[in-house]
Amino acid sequence: MNRPYPPVTAQLTLLYFLPLFLVEFTSFALLTLSPSMKLSRYTCFALAGVFLAFAIWACFGFSYPSNPTSFALNVTSKILGFITAVTLFLPLRI
Repeated sequence: MNRPYPPVTAQLTLLYFLPLFLVEFTSFALLTLSPSMKLSRYTCFALAGVFLAFAIWACFGFSYPSNPTSFALNVTSKILGFITAVTLFLPLRI
């Protein structure tokens, strides 16, 4: 939220960010209510992997991915995030 340089007053800032948050919360609510989305243990494992990658990256100070370690952690977290999103929509085996 610090990059788009919203208007200075509090009312205009709310007017600027409220629709963005409304779209975000609505999207999450629709996904939660969707019958095609299932939360599996693989989703939880992938999400835990994302958190682990971020925790390791935080030990290095979340630096811009210009050195090999930060680059590898950045790529790993993005791949694990994609895997997490994909596993939300995989059918559960019975």
